[in-house]
Amino acid sequence: MFLEDACTKILDNLWEGAYLLDEDRTIVYWNRGAEIITGYTQKEVVGRHCRDNILVHIGEDGRELCKEICPALISLRKGVTKQNKAYLQHKKGYRVGVKIKTFPVYIQDKKYVLELFQESYDDYFVLNHFEKLAQSSLLDPLTGLPNRRYLLTKLEENINLFKRYNFSFGVIFLDIDNFKLINDTYGHGAGDEVLKVLGKTLQNLARKGDVFGRFGGEEFLGLVIVKGLKELQLVANRLRVIVEHSKAFYQDKVLRFTISVGATLVSPEDTSESIVERADRLMYLAKKEGKNRVVVG
Repeated sequence: MFLEDACTKILDNLWEGAYLLDEDRTIVYWNRGAEIITGYTQKEVVGRHCRDNILVHIGEDGRELCKEICPALISLRKGVTKQNKAYLQHKKGYRVGVKIKTFPVYIQDKKYVLELFQESYDDYFVLNHFEKLAQSSLLDPLTGLPNRRYLLTKLEENINLFKRYNFSFGVIFLDIDNFKLINDTYGHGAGDEVLKVLGKTLQNLARKGDVFGRFGGEEFLGLVIVKGLKELQLVANRLRVIVEHSKAFYQDKVLRFTISVGATLVSPEDTSESIVERADRLMYLAKKEGKNRVVVG
């Protein structure tokens, strides 16, 4: 009993999120770190099954981990340690990038799986960077993302780096599908909540060196470091899938939404205007082909 109490006290004081699953994959423990990262309290989670897909983990390849390749289940059945990167769903609907580690533990001869997870971006760097942008009026006030002015300045810098040092990057242009319908059906307050959830998700999905911002209205622009079209396709499609599995809340409504995405690589003759126009055309092609899809070119 002393050992169990000591272990619980240690886990409760970790920065990382931690939760314990029994052999039926019922959550029997949920620490304070997990509450902070996910927004879900211990009372809301303990006693529920992992397979209820509360956090709806999405892997880097866009697959739902809990339905297809659940790391906790693999650790439970094979007795091995698994490490993954994933994007979990916060209680407020947006996505959070996390690093996950699952491994089996034995307590009083019973087998459990412990999952540890932590946010996968440099929190201090992100907050410090965004504070500076806010002070320079370069943040969009609704979404908290960089605004059009900052994006175009950063794009110009990236093009110059490409022409001088062959610094390859891609531009992702995305637009929320049926956004006018959301506003017309539920009101502009609902549309604002969708924009805020998408903004938070994009901020959390950005890898080191990537920048996402609000370009205007329901349009967003991403500048992503990639080596070629194949990697750009993977990045853009992962983004599409993760947004598809996000949600916004407005009054008593749960709002699901999707995005159409156009993505293109920088080329030697590009200007900031030409590459944005090309990505925009590809995005409209994605709309024309049925929405909720990616077109790369």
